[in-house]
Amino acid sequence: MTDGAKVFFGVKKSFQNLFPKMFGHQKSHFNSLLQIVTGLIVSKHCHIPKIAGKILSPIKQESMIIKIKRWLSNNNVNGNIYFAPFLEKILPTLINGSIKLIIDGSVVGRDSASLMASIVYKNRTIPIAWLNGEGRKGHFDINFHIKLLAIVKKLLPDGVKVTVIGDGEFDGVEFLETIDEYGWFFTIRTAKNAKFIRRGKEIELPKKLNPGEVRSWDEVEFTNEQFGPIRLTVWRSRENNEIIYIISNCYTSYEAVQNYKKRQKIETFFSDLKTKGFHLQKSHISNLNRLGNLMIAACLAYIWVVLLGEYALNKGLNVIFHRTDRCDLSSLQLGFRCIEYFLNNNFTIPKITLLEMR
Repeated sequence: MTDGAKVFFGVKKSFQNLFPKMFGHQKSHFNSLLQIVTGLIVSKHCHIPKIAGKILSPIKQESMIIKIKRWLSNNNVNGNIYFAPFLEKILPTLINGSIKLIIDGSVVGRDSASLMASIVYKNRTIPIAWLNGEGRKGHFDINFHIKLLAIVKKLLPDGVKVTVIGDGEFDGVEFLETIDEYGWFFTIRTAKNAKFIRRGKEIELPKKLNPGEVRSWDEVEFTNEQFGPIRLTVWRSRENNEIIYIISNCYTSYEAVQNYKKRQKIETFFSDLKTKGFHLQKSHISNLNRLGNLMIAACLAYIWVVLLGEYALNKGLNVIFHRTDRCDLSSLQLGFRCIEYFLNNNFTIPKITLLEMR
C-alpha cells in the first residue's frame, strides 16, 4: 500500500463521522475532497500535479489532475456543505464559555488574499471562517471586515464571550462599533498618531518606555468620531522593544496586553498554510471560487495534522521521534513527524477524534 493510500484511510476514518451522511453527487464530491486533503498532506504542496501524484486512485495522474481542477471549479462545492458541518462538530470543544477570535489577512494564490477568522487553540489557531478577495498585500476595506464578523456571529452560539484581536488594519470605528453591537470585546492595535481624548483633553502619549512597561488610560474617546469609552494601553514589548498602542474594551491593561500577545498565533497559522505546510501562496490560483474550495481542503488538512500532533503528545509518541526532555515542535510539525513515523514503520494511521482537542 502506498503512503498516499495509508494517509487517505487515516483521513477518511477521522472525518467520515464528523460530517453528515452524504449521497449521490455530494458523496462523490466529499470523497474527492478527502483525496485532495490527503494529497496536500503527503505532498506538503498545493500544486495540483503534486497533489494528484499522491492520491490513491486507479485512474492516471493526468486524469486525476483534471478531476481535481473540476472539483475546485464546481459551483456546487462550498464551505456550507464541506466545512460548516465539521465546524459544527468541533466548535463545542473549542468553546469553553469564551473564545479569542483573531482576524488577519494574508496573500494566498495569485493576486489574491484571504481574510481569516480563527479561534485560539492551545499554541495554534483553528480557522472557522474566511473571505477571499483580489489583492496582493492581504488588506481589505472595512466592509469586508464587517462581513466576516457577521459570518462568524452566525456560527457561534449565544452567550459566548468573544474577544476580537487584530492589528492596525482593524481599528476602523465602524468595525469597532459592530463588535460593540454584538456585545463582544476587542483588543486592537492602532497607530501612535491616532487621536485619543480623555476628559476633554488629548492624551500626551509617552515617548519612552522601559522594556515590558505598560501605561494605560480608561474612559478614552478614540479618533475625531469620539468612539468610546475605551481603554488605551501603551506597551513596550520585551521581544522586539517595539512600543505598541492598543485600544480595547477590556477591564484591565494586563488583559489587553495578554490578548494582543495571542495575535502572533494567526501569523504562525498563515506560515503553516504556506511555507511550513502546503505552500498555499504558490497555488497560482486567481479565481476566487477555486481558491475558496482549495481553502476548504487546506484548512481541513491543517486541522487534521494538528490533531495528529496532539494525538502524538497524548500517547507519548513524541519521545520516540523527537526529544525526550521537552517538545520544541509545533503541533503541525509534530503531526508531520507522526505521519513519517507511522509510514516508516508500516503502522496503521489511527482514527483521530475530538478527544485530541481536549
